[in-house]
Amino acid sequence: DTQDEELLQTQTFVVYVLSEFLTPELAPTLLTHAERLFEKRPLLPASHAARAHLLLTFTNLGNQQQKVDTLASELTSSVHISATGAQWQEEAGSTFDSSLRTTAQALRALVRAEPEHFLIQQNVRWLMNARRNESWGSTLDSAYAILALTDYIAQSGELDANFAYEASLNGEVIIRERATS
Repeated sequence: DTQDEELLQTQTFVVYVLSEFLTPELAPTLLTHAERLFEKRPLLPASHAARAHLLLTFTNLGNQQQKVDTLASELTSSVHISATGAQWQEEAGSTFDSSLRTTAQALRALVRAEPEHFLIQQNVRWLMNARRNESWGSTLDSAYAILALTDYIAQSGELDANFAYEASLNGEVIIRERATS
């Protein structure tokens, strides 16, 4: 039933958002709800976003490696790989019907769950190729893409700069500096 699937998709999103602000008091209740949604995931055959949200939730909860591995495997088995990178395609009309937002959430989930996963670089490439005129179409799509790319950059170590540089003009050094994190 489409209505049940949309309700489950919404619930996975709510549980994910709550897990982002996890407190010790909230953890047991959230874990119970997340486990119930994990068991109902076969009712979400086409929702890659729901699996990404559950993967993020269980990663945030910690000590859930078996569920994290299962969800990562299910999510990555449904990826679409092309010359422009890797993405997840959502069906039009679903609750989370943006392939860009789903791909961004899947990237965030993989960065947190499996930081060395081979699809991460391909997801980043696809998100960058999806950008048009310095944005990703809508404000919401841009926000999701920026969140995912920020998580990727923070995990990759690119923010841990430690190098010296200098600029010269006509053979004369005009600036000499050091970049650090």
